[in-house]
Amino acid sequence: MDRVKRLLIINDEPSMLNQMERWLSDADYHVESTLYGKEGVELAQQEQFDLIVLDFNLKKETEGEKTAKAFIPQFIAANPSTPIIVVSATNGSITVEELGVSNVLIVDSTFWRKLLDLVKETINN
Repeated sequence: MDRVKRLLIINDEPSMLNQMERWLSDADYHVESTLYGKEGVELAQQEQFDLIVLDFNLKKETEGEKTAKAFIPQFIAANPSTPIIVVSATNGSITVEELGVSNVLIVDSTFWRKLLDLVKETINN
């Protein structure tokens, strides 16, 4: 029997975070989640995840507005082999190369179908 894949989701929009958590849990993934990038980094330092799904814009950080760019190096340092998918509702111009991540997923009308497909594809590579 295969081990349940562990995902870490960081998104500062509670409704989006809850929906992503439910969607991926229903697809048989073990999901940890947080609203804060700093807390996400701490979780990644303490535990091993198979995939990190990170919101590009994190507005609820105590030290002011942050983007995924501020946290990606810390996630990579904590778990160099863990792939990262960056999710953005507002920025269609960000690229995988620019961020140094596995994939970038823009929130649009096909987001939920693409999210599940991309999670499966990224974990299985």
